Amino acid sequence: FGRCFRRPRTRRGGRAVPFTVKDVKVKQRNAARDAPDLQEDVEVMGVKDGVAVIAGSALGGGFLALPLVTAPLGILPSLVGLGMAWAFIAALCTVYAEVSAQTLTDKALEAVQSREDRPMLEQEGVSIVSVAQRRLGDSAAVVCSVAFLFQMLAVVTAQVAKSGELLESLMGLPYVGGCILPSIFLGLFTFEMPVKLVEQTNTILTALMVIGFALLVVNSCMTISFAELPELISNLPRENWKPLLPAAGTTTWALPIFFNLLCYGQSVPLVVERMGAQRSSKIRNTILLGSVIPLILGIIWVCVA
Repeated sequence: FGRCFRRPRTRRGGRAVPFTVKDVKVKQRNAARDAPDLQEDVEVMGVKDGVAVIAGSALGGGFLALPLVTAPLGILPSLVGLGMAWAFIAALCTVYAEVSAQTLTDKALEAVQSREDRPMLEQEGVSIVSVAQRRLGDSAAVVCSVAFLFQMLAVVTAQVAKSGELLESLMGLPYVGGCILPSIFLGLFTFEMPVKLVEQTNTILTALMVIGFALLVVNSCMTISFAELPELISNLPRENWKPLLPAAGTTTWALPIFFNLLCYGQSVPLVVERMGAQRSSKIRNTILLGSVIPLILGIIWVCVA
């Protein structure tokens, strides 16, 4: 791998010519292909499970409150805002996946060269910390880690609080018990069960969530009679593009809400690590397919609501 970049010239037809960009890219692909897999003893993740991880990371209860944000905008500005947020996140996460794959490849090569550190490198895998540390430096890694920590704490806190409310209303459990028991159960299941079983369970739960959302949309449409449809269309709110941009004196800026609604970047390193750094095209397709699901559901819910 090192010789690909140490020798500035090679020979073709008996004469020395410089490396071209194409030569370097070919050698980089060969190095990534020949690099050992840090998880060669574990069954890799399939595209279906990867799509479920990406889609499930974005889907959540926030979708039900989406009409509160999109109602002042109107349908067309809402669809444009969702499309802009999806395109930006998809492009960003595609690059993030490429960098994560390169980081995983670098670690695999280091594990071969350093026999003493191989167990540590195998357990570490790839994460936002390792990617930021290797590409941006230690200071940037600290900043990214702290930001990621606060984001995940906010997300997990919201999910745990909602589970406590649901179990209290459905089963009569105390609110504190409704928060603690599911967290313990899911934590033990995630850490103790085989990785493949956890992925398949996540795929099933994501599919059930999508089916439940589809039933909600169908049930909402059934309450509308075709005779009332022209009147409903005529009463649609006018297009208002201003909330898509920040402005003084406004309390709602829609784009950050769209970004947070469609965000799944925290799952990209996991998908890359489980699918393998050598499968870049499958990883890219998985990210795009998984991200389209919440986008379609968001568009449908905006139009129906």
